[in-house]
Amino acid sequence: MSFMKIIVTALMLQIILSPSSWGKDFDRNFLIKKDSSKKMILVITDSWDAPGGVIRLYDKKDGSWKKVDNFSKQVVVGRKGLGWGIGVHPKSIIKEGEPVKREGDKKAPAGFFSLDKTFGHQSMSGVNNLQFYLQKDTVCIDDSRSPLYNRIVMDFSTMPQIIDNTPISHEKMFSYTGTTSGKKSLYNLGIVVNHNTNQVKGAGSCIFMHVWKSSTHGTAGCTAMNHDDLKKIVEWRKNSETLFVQLPRSVFLAFQKMGILPNL
Repeated sequence: MSFMKIIVTALMLQIILSPSSWGKDFDRNFLIKKDSSKKMILVITDSWDAPGGVIRLYDKKDGSWKKVDNFSKQVVVGRKGLGWGIGVHPKSIIKEGEPVKREGDKKAPAGFFSLDKTFGHQSMSGVNNLQFYLQKDTVCIDDSRSPLYNRIVMDFSTMPQIIDNTPISHEKMFSYTGTTSGKKSLYNLGIVVNHNTNQVKGAGSCIFMHVWKSSTHGTAGCTAMNHDDLKKIVEWRKNSETLFVQLPRSVFLAFQKMGILPNL
């Protein structure tokens, strides 16, 4: 490679990773202002389109993120990769041309999110004292026409199930439990991700961390992994306030350069 090509390549990389490229409205202190988490889960994929990545854990000690030793595991994300979701990050984080999460797009949400409750199958989760257990009629509503869009309903059988003569679309969560592997093990154990909590219509719903079907099967929009790895995360987290960060590597490197995120 010629000296001129090296210079051009270096300048292009600097532009890609430059914090200033977010514009004057971007607040680099958004995370300090909005988040008081003592733990962080970080998922990095190779690109916006990659259906898999690596997950790492961090504890906050003396104001800095410290990596949990020996935890670097494989995960799968949306079958079509990632798209910006709605979390604790500002809208100004999104650059022109970058994908944005939409309902049914098979993308997992990228960004910074808080985590909600742990859940699972009472006898198959392998974890004691989950915050709620799935019942026969537990569903998550993915129909933006419903006032319960992006909400878990513990007993759907007691709720109105039709709007304008059309059934309300929903995910039967309990049907994905009860075996030790495959499709019917996905929700044996999970954590609710606080994506689109204000129920913006069509912005995506029912986002969880859960057990994967396999290491080669991407999801419809969640982040999934081996059951034992998820169990370790649930036990490490102990239902404490936790930040969930999910980004393609290029965006992660830019935030790392700004000092917002730690080293891998």
